[in-house]
Amino acid sequence: MDADKSHVLDLRPDESDAEWGRRPRWCRALLRLCRVEVEYRTETVRKLKAPGPLVVTCNHQSYIDGPIIALASPVPMLYAVDPVFARDNPWTSRALGALAAAGLGSVIPVSNESPTGVRHLLRALRAGGKVMIFPEGGISENGVPKSGAPGVEWLKARSGARECAIQIEGAHRSRVFGKRGESWRPRVRLRF
Repeated sequence: MDADKSHVLDLRPDESDAEWGRRPRWCRALLRLCRVEVEYRTETVRKLKAPGPLVVTCNHQSYIDGPIIALASPVPMLYAVDPVFARDNPWTSRALGALAAAGLGSVIPVSNESPTGVRHLLRALRAGGKVMIFPEGGISENGVPKSGAPGVEWLKARSGARECAIQIEGAHRSRVFGKRGESWRPRVRLRF
């Protein structure tokens, strides 16, 4: 991967380059350090920047998927995160708090055991916000997407939000952040 080009160009290179260049320098450096290649598709970026509620979905491959998306996203979003990581674990809650403090979005604990987090997501959508959800719930052990939970459809129906799907590949191969990884620093590809 070229050191100064850690993203993939889409149909309009000028727009993709510009989108990559808008990310803070430290975000780009962290993405390069994690060997993340980001592709910005014009249609997806337009959806993300358009006014109105939007549910962004992504397959879930590793524990670092959310932070990678936050570092690369053209817009700040509200991230639905398991309470263990968002609130209970001091290390991950501080790291997620730092990303939020840097203006990359905010985190809401969401659990199957309590409807409070989902209600918060619904309020954010009704206010025109952007919400990021991993509809599979858990992390895939082999990189193959699991079937999604019905929560996304429920949120869309209740809020009138549109949906925009993004995709991450390769993160499941991480020994550090994946469930059954075989590589210390695998190449990861994120497609907006």
